[in-house]
Amino acid sequence: MEAVMAIVTGVSVSVGLAINAWLQQRRNADVAARIEPVLREQGPLPLRALAEALDMPGFYARGKVVLALNQMIAEGRVESIPAPEGTPQLKKGELIRYRLRAEGDAIKPRDGSKRPRTRGRARRGAA
Repeated sequence: MEAVMAIVTGVSVSVGLAINAWLQQRRNADVAARIEPVLREQGPLPLRALAEALDMPGFYARGKVVLALNQMIAEGRVESIPAPEGTPQLKKGELIRYRLRAEGDAIKPRDGSKRPRTRGRARRGAA
């Protein structure tokens, strides 16, 4: 009986986490759809200014914007402009800016190779 309860608990937690991840992706997509026009109109912006332009003031709302930005960076749609060298660690968050990538910009490879990849590149082995 204890084994059945452990299995049921594990399955329930797994289903709950899967639903949560799916809902979070949908929420991030909604915020991402709002980020693109703002960056297109106003150019590169720091996180705080971007959140305020989206009418999402506050610390918790900035977290939502960061989640959407991270997803967009992973997809290659946005890039971050790092803070200048010598910036104190606590000030870097205020100085890092985000901008949209141009359509033909190369995306840095994640595998550490020197070869840049571009969006729309065919997968290896694909005809």
